[in-house]
Amino acid sequence: MLLLFYTGEVFDTQFLIMATGCLSASKMPEVPGIESFRGATYHTAHWPAEGVEFIGQRVAVIGTGSSGIQVIPIIAQQASELTVFQRTPNFSIPAGNRSLTPNEVEDWKDNHQVYCEALRNTFGGILTGPPPTKSALEVAEEERNATYQKAWEKGTIAALAGAYYDLLVNKEANDTVAEFVRAKICSIVKDPDIAEALSPRTHPFSTKRVCVDIHYYDTFNLPNVHLVDVRKTPIVEITETGVRTGGGSNPGSMIINELNSLIMKLVVISYFVVLCMSTILVLLQRAQKDLSNDVSYDMVDRVHIHYG
Repeated sequence: MLLLFYTGEVFDTQFLIMATGCLSASKMPEVPGIESFRGATYHTAHWPAEGVEFIGQRVAVIGTGSSGIQVIPIIAQQASELTVFQRTPNFSIPAGNRSLTPNEVEDWKDNHQVYCEALRNTFGGILTGPPPTKSALEVAEEERNATYQKAWEKGTIAALAGAYYDLLVNKEANDTVAEFVRAKICSIVKDPDIAEALSPRTHPFSTKRVCVDIHYYDTFNLPNVHLVDVRKTPIVEITETGVRTGGGSNPGSMIINELNSLIMKLVVISYFVVLCMSTILVLLQRAQKDLSNDVSYDMVDRVHIHYG
């Protein structure tokens, strides 16, 4: 039995799928020596309510996931030196935070119920306007980039991922939006080697949760900010005074020493939307088993664990 508290309705059901998310439990990176570090250690999932001051400190951030991308620009404004340890670069778009205009506030108040009803009839519960009707491959590059630019300026993940109907089902189409974002990164980050290191090339756009940021890429133009690619120089251990890396394509080892603070960013991200949809397909197949033998599907069940 399921009781919907906001409507008072009661349903009897054989299957109940809870799509409440998977980010309720945090996890510390499994790096040798974490407990030996003599400075302050913080985890983005357990941030002190009173806040943290990094003025004049040398800080290391391990992980560039959503919260890592959000804290790095803020810490960079205070720290005398910030070293970012990145394993997998993520696609990130500018949030474009701003105050709503009086007309926008009035519109949302006047049409609140209309928008709520519209949300209930969208695929992902996000208002994105009319669904796209064109393929990314049927328009000229100039028109396509203009469409991407308009979506980029909206500051929402759905706007860019939904610019054309085939971006998430056609690799060639997806390559066009992925290259658009990589070109944006190269236009913002002045050092070409750092820009390339920050450019995602191991997964298509929006197949891993896209991040939203405030001046994230600009931060790597600051003289006090350094980027370490741990795929090339893996973290060997955390010492009493810093982080030691070595191996890979970088001979010898490197130690980021005399750190004041260490920021950990590790979450488990699952493709919960795909997983939930796959689960629904399984249940539908079971329900229709006696009605048809023609139901078929490819089940996707993939969980990606990453340092940010």
